[in-house]
Parts: sequence; C-alpha cells; structure tokens
Amino acid sequence: MKKLPFLTVLFFWNFCFAQTKQSIEITTNHNLETFSIVERLSLKHSRFLKIRDSLLNVQPITRPLVKLVHEKFSLPKNEAIVIQLAKLIDTLYATKSGGQDIFLGYLVLQKPFPIKGKLNPFTFLSKELSDGQNKYIDNQIHSFIENLNNFYTNNNVEDFLKKNKSFYDGCINEVKKYIPLNVIDEMNSYYRVENRNKYTVIVMPSRPWANGEWSANGPKNNLSNGGKHMCNILSSYVEVSSQKNINDYTTFGFDDKNWVEEICVHEFGHSYVNDDLNAMNDVIEKNTKLFNGTYEKEMQKVSTWNWRVCVEEHIVRTIEIRIADLQKNQERANKLRNEYINKDKYIFIPMLEEKMKEYENDKVNYPTFKTFLPVIIQTLNSITVKQRDELLKPLVQK
Repeated sequence: MKKLPFLTVLFFWNFCFAQTKQSIEITTNHNLETFSIVERLSLKHSRFLKIRDSLLNVQPITRPLVKLVHEKFSLPKNEAIVIQLAKLIDTLYATKSGGQDIFLGYLVLQKPFPIKGKLNPFTFLSKELSDGQNKYIDNQIHSFIENLNNFYTNNNVEDFLKKNKSFYDGCINEVKKYIPLNVIDEMNSYYRVENRNKYTVIVMPSRPWANGEWSANGPKNNLSNGGKHMCNILSSYVEVSSQKNINDYTTFGFDDKNWVEEICVHEFGHSYVNDDLNAMNDVIEKNTKLFNGTYEKEMQKVSTWNWRVCVEEHIVRTIEIRIADLQKNQERANKLRNEYINKDKYIFIPMLEEKMKEYENDKVNYPTFKTFLPVIIQTLNSITVKQRDELLKPLVQK
C-alpha cells in the first residue's frame, strides 16, 4: 500500500459570488522536512553559510524545531550527506546559479519519502553555466536526493515528524486562519485566465534561518489537465517564545495575517508569469547590461541572481501592488511600494505600474496578461544604464 503524508489539512473555500469552488491545501512535506534537517547540519561546513550556524548556536530559540533537529540528528553517521550538501550549496553560490532553495523545487517533484522515484521529471539548468557544468550539478543534486531518501529511513525521520505532529498542526492552522478567501479568484481576474491550477501551501517550521530571516518559494509541476500544481513553501516568520516542551507551544511562527496574505499573492503570482517569461528569454537577455556593478550587488542581497529573475520579480511585485490598489487597499499598496522599491531596490516598479494601467484599461488588445508581456519587456529593454543609475543612486545613498 502506498504510504501517504500524514500531516495534511485540506480545506475548501466556496466563492458564492463566482459560483466556483477553489481549493487551497495547507500541508507539510516529508521530503522538505528531511531536507531542512540536513540543511541545518550542513551550515557549519559551508563557506557561504557557516555564519548562520554561528548565529543559531548563540541566538535565543525562536524556531524550536530547528533546535530539536540539531540535538537529535547531529550524529557521526550523518556527516557524509551533510558535507555533500554543504559542497553543493557552495557550488551553487559560487557559480551564481542559486542557493539551497533550489533543492525545494526538486523535492516537491519527488515522490514522498521513503518511496523512490519522481512525480515529474526535473533537470537543473542555469543559463549562466555551460552544458557540462549544468550536467555536473544536475547529477550531484540527483545523487544527493537519493542519499536524502536513505537518510529519511536510516534516521527514522517519520518518527520525528509524528512525535512533533502537534507543532506541525499548529503551523498549519495558523496559515489556514489567514489565507485570503478570494486570492485565487482575484488573480485569475487580473491575469485574465481560466484557472486550471492546483494550489498548495507547504509549511516548513524546521527551516534553519537565523532570527529575522525567513523564506518563501514557489515551485510547480504539471497537471494532467494542462494546468500547474503551484506550491507556496513558507518557512516560519514570527518569532515564538521558548517553551519547556514541544507540546506547550501555543504560537508556531506563522501568526501574522498581513504576511500570510501578501506572500500568498506573491508566490502564487509567479504561476501566472514564469512560464510565459521563459519563452521570451532571448528578448529579455538583450538588456542584461542593466544587471551589473552596484545594482547586481544590491539585487544579490535579496537573492536575485541574474537579470532574468530580476525581470520576473519586478513584474510579480508590481502586480501585487496593482491588485492592492484595485482593492482600494492603499495601506498595503504603499507598504509594498516602500518595501519593494526603497528597501529591496526593485527600482523599475514605478514605471511598470504606469505601464500596467494600459493593460488594465484595454481588454480588447490585451485579452490576457500573456499578450501584454511583450509590452512590459519592451519597456524594460528601453531603459539605459544611465537611467538605472539615476533611479538607484538616491536609494543606495540613504
């Protein structure tokens, strides 16, 4: 009998105004939790991430599962896979082809541990690397995942997950409480598409971030109906006070309404943009000169590693702001502008906001957002390095 993940809550929202039924699944994932365990142990061996290991060792405990992972799985028998992951992470950082988050996309396409095999095929590909380099990294990642599956069995990770089920359930329920009821419908309306996608939020409370850090990722895989299964993977965001026992916790790290709502719009927003952008890579690459010098350094601070990703993030974040504006939620729109432009340095958002209004007001020439994407790319490709520097200078000097 096929073994299925046990830490799952599935709930359905009924949208009466649209007479449709949209589901969002809130769950954990065996594979991702197993990765988090090894990730925590690998930090001290990584040239790029060892500072995080130092911080976690001295900071107050705000992510209790991270502490439990370190106590339970720091064993000599696990050193080989821990070092393997650290070397892989360092390779990804050194080649500017990503970071440890790349593994998350692979692992949601893998059958749930301890089952072997893939749900969908996957191959590592970075436009910045040669065919040989891509093949080498891809082989290394697949080898690591095979070893990670063995780690799951050899260390009885399933027993660890079961013993801490109450904490995982608490995380799930916090996210469930704040999921916007109409988020998918609003996005379908803005992008002008018929939805065939499946949406899942996966909580990862054991992700080993230092205090003040967090992450969200949006991998996807194909569905038989031609749609996509969109996954919004969330590490914990809110610091929680340390308790004596794991069952004593009443808050779990996801209890922030604004954050949950905003991150759902953002990560699910990528499902409407990324594939269509991939088909335009050649056109996008014409203006990679914008991604160099000081601007490249600023973008790397927010894990934006190349011009292609920079374009993608600009578009998704601009549409988040536009949706907030159209909802008459000026407080959220202004908050996002401040965060994305002034703090994170996505400096082309203001001009894209103005351009998006053309799309919003013209359903005849632009029946879907896909038909408007060439206009967006043309706008970005018309920007000069001098214009970029004029936009960036006042933000860097603050």
